[in-house]
Amino acid sequence: MKDVTGSGSEGKPPVDAVTCPLCGARYSEEEGRTCHAGCPLERGCQLLACPRCGYEVPAPSRLTRWLARWLVREKRAG
Repeated sequence: MKDVTGSGSEGKPPVDAVTCPLCGARYSEEEGRTCHAGCPLERGCQLLACPRCGYEVPAPSRLTRWLARWLVREKRAG
């Protein structure tokens, strides 16, 4: 997934997509973790960095992913 423009032009992003609260870019968790390649805390770090602006946000937990999927389903059903 390479939609760091924030435009959504590549269709619907996957459920695991993260939206940067600073610039609005959407990126996958994998893309957010790539910036930590040289960090000594690389394996234990729970931060994702936006590929566009570098702003770091905590990685979503299992609970937040589940809630996001549930809310999308409820929105479609209602």
